[in-house]
Amino acid sequence: MILREIEFAFLKRSEVYEYDFRLRINHIIDSIYFRMPKKLKTSSVIKLVCFACEEPYEIAFQTAEGVGTTYVDCPNAEKILHMEQEKAVSAVIEVLKKGVDIAAKYDDGIRENIEIIKNLIDSSPTPFDYYRGIKRSHRSRKYKCEGIIHIQPNKYISEVLVSDKQGNLERIKIKEIEPIVHCTDLGFNKLLWEGDAIVGMTDNFTTFKLEPKIVRN
Repeated sequence: MILREIEFAFLKRSEVYEYDFRLRINHIIDSIYFRMPKKLKTSSVIKLVCFACEEPYEIAFQTAEGVGTTYVDCPNAEKILHMEQEKAVSAVIEVLKKGVDIAAKYDDGIRENIEIIKNLIDSSPTPFDYYRGIKRSHRSRKYKCEGIIHIQPNKYISEVLVSDKQGNLERIKIKEIEPIVHCTDLGFNKLLWEGDAIVGMTDNFTTFKLEPKIVRN
């Protein structure tokens, strides 16, 4: 199997967790998901869910249909809900790493790749660019534009990245969006070149027109 995702959860869910808390930690979960190596093989796990448990749980690890679950002793689990964002992120990262340590005892693939996985978790708070696959080359083939989401705490940034053959880059901000990648409006879902200008469209409606400096220069 190929590991694709690592998730955090409380053993006891609450309405606060479902939305407000999730938005505060979502950037690290998305970061892990989108930067996960493409061919990280495991023995039994496609998705690993790490549960924070206020009280010791009767088992440490189990799998079902490719979903592995670990139960991490976390006496302050309820407090994590009310921590400031930076402290909450640090606490979640610790639970994820402990969950990976537990899973490594039962899954050879996770054990063999544990340093890669834990480094991925440790670096998850660092902002990064997620390329959405929305791109278009200029008719001259000298330039390219591509839609990206800059993943960071609190608000993600929808941007158009313009590049030339020399490797020069220009980033143009479109809008701020909630930190949810899969159900958000980027301000466009199609990019077109109109001469040297970039046109952003949502379905068949034009939403913006940009004139990149990199092209004019």
